[in-house]
Amino acid sequence: LLEYDFSYPVHNKRLHGTTGYPEYQLISLIVIATKLSQPFDDILRHPESNSDPTAARINWAKWQAIMTEKPGEGLKRGDEIKITDTDVFKMTGAQMDDWMNWYHKTWIDDRDHKISEQILELFPLPDIPPEATAGIVEPDPIGRVKEVHKTLTLQKPAARMDDAEPKDIIRPGEMYRRYRTIAELPASAKAFYEVAARNIGASLQKLVRGVFITEIQLEKWMLDERRKGLLDQEEGETGHKQSDQGKHDEDEGEGEGEGENEFEYEYDERDEDSPMKG
Repeated sequence: LLEYDFSYPVHNKRLHGTTGYPEYQLISLIVIATKLSQPFDDILRHPESNSDPTAARINWAKWQAIMTEKPGEGLKRGDEIKITDTDVFKMTGAQMDDWMNWYHKTWIDDRDHKISEQILELFPLPDIPPEATAGIVEPDPIGRVKEVHKTLTLQKPAARMDDAEPKDIIRPGEMYRRYRTIAELPASAKAFYEVAARNIGASLQKLVRGVFITEIQLEKWMLDERRKGLLDQEEGETGHKQSDQGKHDEDEGEGEGEGENEFEYEYDERDEDSPMKG
């Protein structure tokens, strides 16, 4: 539909915008599919059967509580370089230890001293054990998925009886909403977008824009397909009318010929029976 091949463009990437990057293409489609099946609103949508994938509904408030990272006692990885002199007075003991360990392993090296040896001699430091420099352990994704599955709720299905469906029944995918800016995102949608943006190493603002552009492209494709369908329908009706008109004209032509033959035949009969005939 969108002609995405999930490969980097050969030419200048800036000309393609965010949708020119394969990671934006993939994550945008994932976000749109999630919004279609599990929208970030409280509108009740009825699937057609229990086997419909949208029959199981995500509780976004509980999902947000499960997926949101709990603040730890120490510093987050990458925050060490952002520490300023005013932040020191607000830091806890654990955060101060993390920052000092980071400073020790980053700026103090026995092989290449970045600080004067005279200063180092005034503050002798022990070697940092490997456990203190180990990377941050990421949360268990499988455990999180299991926790989310426990919060799923089933929606009551409403079977489709005929084409004349009641207007009060809303189906999954209907009343779809686009978000142009971060300010328009509901709390649950913002949390989901943040997780998606973090997985591709992008900012929230760029992801919102990338998803919005992809949605516009999909809507344009849908309008084009609908327009093609209407044109094909009109051409079919026009061709059917022309065919009926041609058949009608042909029938009229045959009727006129039959009338002439009948008239000549009747004239001959009267002529034979006429007493004027010698």
